Amino acid sequence: MAGKRGNGEDSIYKSDGRWYVQGYIEEGSGPIRRKVSAKTKGEAVRKWQERKSEAALGARRLGQPKNVAALLQHWMDLRSPDLKYKTRIGYEGSISRHLVPYFGTRKVTAVRVADVERWQHELGTVQGLSRSTIHQARTILSQAFDMAIRHGDLLANPVRLAHHLKKDSARIQALTEGQAQQLMRSLAPEDVQARVRLLLALTLGLRQGEFLALQWRDVELDAPNPHLVVRASLQRQTGRGLVRSTPKTVRSHRTLHLAQPLVDALRALRLEQKEILLRSGGTYNPDGYVLVSSAGTPIDAANDRKHWHKLLEVAGLPPVRVHAARHTAATLLLQEVGMHIVQQVMGHTNIRTTVDIYGHLTPADGALGITNVAARLTA
Repeated sequence: MAGKRGNGEDSIYKSDGRWYVQGYIEEGSGPIRRKVSAKTKGEAVRKWQERKSEAALGARRLGQPKNVAALLQHWMDLRSPDLKYKTRIGYEGSISRHLVPYFGTRKVTAVRVADVERWQHELGTVQGLSRSTIHQARTILSQAFDMAIRHGDLLANPVRLAHHLKKDSARIQALTEGQAQQLMRSLAPEDVQARVRLLLALTLGLRQGEFLALQWRDVELDAPNPHLVVRASLQRQTGRGLVRSTPKTVRSHRTLHLAQPLVDALRALRLEQKEILLRSGGTYNPDGYVLVSSAGTPIDAANDRKHWHKLLEVAGLPPVRVHAARHTAATLLLQEVGMHIVQQVMGHTNIRTTVDIYGHLTPADGALGITNVAARLTA
């Protein structure tokens, strides 16, 4: 029987599809706890051995990254275990596409405020990237430099001193009330699932991953106050397929009132699925998802996106993103309730996010607003 691993020994484990090796490395001033990550176990072990070899040779010591690329990699290694899958993939893409090509080979102490401002200008003017894309890359770089300051390698953060780009003009893509009504009326009467899918997005503002992750255990239709609980998000992860993970933020875990049109549609869908389950001999929809494919399996976001655009086409509406339905719900709710209620329904972490997105719109308890919006769209 193997003995218990000692406190000073290295450990290797897998989390969110990546392999991690962590332990203590002697870096001159004493043993320092370190961690590396990679897509495969072998690659993670190789990176760990390289890190230990460099430390032994004195080439790499705490607080002395060789260049910005090494600093960003170290920052990412530390942050990865706490990040959601999609967030981590987004950060890695931003680093590889927008930061390493420009700053990667430079010494951390050699980056100046002017360098950051020229980089921002190039991304926006030459490459035509959106302000939000540039802002994400800038935030990553700034946090990495903050870490270098804490480690004593940098006296000031050039990113924080650099001029900020102006925010994009407040433009959200949403359907008008008339267009949303047109979309609902274009549905075939027998297509109960499409009706549920649209009402979840247009009246509750659920994110795509949230309504695709809904299971019947999350829905209470027979209580005096019908409601559902958003407790997961469905996403495709490399090497793992469709994964039901925790919501985007803590505030995303929320309980929402169900208006009568959605209650009726959900009841009809539940009955339809029970009949299919009986005909299948008990093999249909084993995990109890609310929205499923014809085979009774959870729906991939890409397939849902195709279905959304097909529904728009049938309704004679212009093509808009799936997320436009969420914006539609928020804009309609603001005609009924106050901004703080919209924040709660949307699941935004703080009111500032809601104000930044919808503050330019004209703003009237959450259940009442949802009920009124649903009544207007299904009248």
